[in-house]
Amino acid sequence: MSVPFTVGYRLGECAAPQWQPNRAYSAIAEKVGFQGIIYKVKHWSYNFQPDKAGPYDAWLAYSYCDGSELTD
Repeated sequence: MSVPFTVGYRLGECAAPQWQPNRAYSAIAEKVGFQGIIYKVKHWSYNFQPDKAGPYDAWLAYSYCDGSELTD
């Protein structure tokens, strides 16, 4: 049995900074936390909520906030 471990993670918090709607995200692969999931930006984004993203939008779901892998 393995337990995921993410450096910088505190129980109940997210390993990435929380998404802020009034901030422009432009650094490719920059990560944000939103509702328990870490998303990484694929291209420039401003005021576009990460969980509303589709395959051609700015955000890609990356992992859970504790760093564990997303499952279906």
